[in-house]
Amino acid sequence: MVSKRPNRKSYLEKEPQYPLDEVKRLIRDGKIILIERARIRAWKSLGWRRQDISNAILKLQPKDFCKREQERKPPWGVLDIYKPKRKINGELIYLHYSINDDDYLVIDSCHEQE
Repeated sequence: MVSKRPNRKSYLEKEPQYPLDEVKRLIRDGKIILIERARIRAWKSLGWRRQDISNAILKLQPKDFCKREQERKPPWGVLDIYKPKRKINGELIYLHYSINDDDYLVIDSCHEQE
């Protein structure tokens, strides 16, 4: 059975899918998967390494949440998107992540706001 992409209007949400306290716990426990494209873009855009990204997420606040969105490609997971209006570690950042079935934080994107 092949999954179909949901209707765009139905998957935009105003509340995070993943509680920020849970996300921060996963970081402290070292349960992180940094997708390669996110690692490369964070380095090119911000000069950040994995630890810098983790530290930035630990500084996120609920007011930094932007939206929840369905991924645009399989497996159709849910992404929490953060776009703080304040600088974190000296930068205005944009990032999104999910938590997988194995209880790992999967960081899919981290870069300078455009």
